[in-house]
Amino acid sequence: MADYRRLISYIYEYEGKQKGKYVGFAKLEVRNGQCRINVYVQRIFLGGNAIGVYLLGTGGRETIL
Repeated sequence: MADYRRLISYIYEYEGKQKGKYVGFAKLEVRNGQCRINVYVQRIFLGGNAIGVYLLGTGGRETIL
């Protein structure tokens, strides 16, 4: 498994600059030249408003899901 890498980042809710409760995680795996991204988020409520998810990468590109 020399060609396997994994990064896990835990996601927390914030109110202003105050870190709140855990709401999910993002996992990035690279294996045999292929990249897989899994994002799991739970219990986010903002009064019915849409919530944006941003993927940021190198080179200044940004993708909105």
